[in-house]
Amino acid sequence: GLGDVYKRQVNQLINADGQETVSSHLYIEFLGRNIDVMKLIQSIKRLYSIHPMMRLRLSQEGEVDFIDEDKIPAVVCDDLQGKPDLANLFIFEKRKSWEHQVLNIWDGEVIKFSITLLDEGQFILHIDADMLALDPSCIPDMLEDLCRLYRGEELEAMPSNIFFDFIYGRTQSHHSGFSSAQ
Repeated sequence: GLGDVYKRQVNQLINADGQETVSSHLYIEFLGRNIDVMKLIQSIKRLYSIHPMMRLRLSQEGEVDFIDEDKIPAVVCDDLQGKPDLANLFIFEKRKSWEHQVLNIWDGEVIKFSITLLDEGQFILHIDADMLALDPSCIPDMLEDLCRLYRGEELEAMPSNIFFDFIYGRTQSHHSGFSSAQ
């Protein structure tokens, strides 16, 4: 079934030597102006609790669980204000690096955020998402929720088991420590 397909996809990330291979991921960035950096970082942290798939961790056998919210990856903020010559090279190198990185899904890094501050109040929000854990169709909803959280709206967290109940065809969950009752 779908569960077996999902496990095969996970196993394809590991080559015969046990080394990670290239995985499908989506790198996107947004250029904006006049952001409250601390408010954005807090909104991103809250987004992890609203969208539990952002906290997914996979074993090399294809089993899943979720990292605790206190273990979510830090949002890096690079302040390049007043450094326009450095900014261009930095952004070029960051794009090149992030477009080819492999996120550490084994430790729960399925999405990564970074902010680059530029002159005249401009900023770039960088996002890299592993497509094994996060379906591209969920990204617009996730980004809309990020905007809503930044505006101060309260959002309800999604249950962490919905996707896996669908994949494994379960009505009662019994997979890696979480249940449909959660």
